[in-house]
Amino acid sequence: MKNTPSRQQAGVRLAQVATCVALLITGLSASAGEGSKLRQSPVGAFGGEIAAPADNPGLFGTASVSYADIYKVTDANGDNISLSAKTLPLPTGTPTGGAVANGTFSLSVPAGIIDFDQKQTQLNLVGGYLTESLFSGGRIAFAINVPLIRQSRTFIAVQPAGTVTPTPPAALPAPLRGAIAAVGAAVNAQVQAGVAAVAATHNAEVSGFGDTELSMVWIKHQDRLKIAAGVSLFVPTGVYDKTRGPNTGFGSFYTLRPGIALTYSLNPDHGATAWDAGVTLAGRLSYGINSTNTETDYRSGNFL
Repeated sequence: MKNTPSRQQAGVRLAQVATCVALLITGLSASAGEGSKLRQSPVGAFGGEIAAPADNPGLFGTASVSYADIYKVTDANGDNISLSAKTLPLPTGTPTGGAVANGTFSLSVPAGIIDFDQKQTQLNLVGGYLTESLFSGGRIAFAINVPLIRQSRTFIAVQPAGTVTPTPPAALPAPLRGAIAAVGAAVNAQVQAGVAAVAATHNAEVSGFGDTELSMVWIKHQDRLKIAAGVSLFVPTGVYDKTRGPNTGFGSFYTLRPGIALTYSLNPDHGATAWDAGVTLAGRLSYGINSTNTETDYRSGNFL
């Protein structure tokens, strides 16, 4: 493969067309998704490929690196997510020999805080082939996109210890008050152990292959208009563990994503001094269809 600027430009252009067929609008939130994660960026990704004037048949390849830093996760009101407050009935019946029935006292646990930070570096290796033959006036590109991902997540959860409510009356015999306090301490320990266990599953660093994307795209130029229509299939090649927070894969399911992209060059003469020189208008639209995650028996909602 020749390492010429035109071939590199064609490779970048075709690879991005093949892998990023999305509307340049904020995507509809897939709140029913696997942890609200999609194999499609919620906003379209545009690059220099939309203004490239020609296609070079043959092999092409490109590599791109992206970095993301998620420093907080918020709820529907825009507030940081937190650990909810709890009221847990105390099982005091057995320790007190039935003198204090279960649920007479409760453990009131205040809301806790979550400190979240996740950094991700991703290397996308894309290779493919653009046909020399024409099909209905356009060429067909076949591409494979293999992502290499490294994620580092810091997840610190802190929930204050709960208090026994109502306060055991002073008239209650000391042995019974002691038993109630002991049950409260034991439940407190269980709550803290649960918080620590959840934090441990999220507070981790992972690296490896992500989910591979296979694409076929029909590309046609007609004067200043460029049309790219095709379909992508995401296969679960990334590591996924439903008991762990960060994963390089999205889950053991497939996503089929047909789409179309249209670009129009107002003035393809990049050397001109007019205001519209090199200006290209573009739009992308895609629809994602998800299969059921065999790890969780859950099917994420489709997305537009």
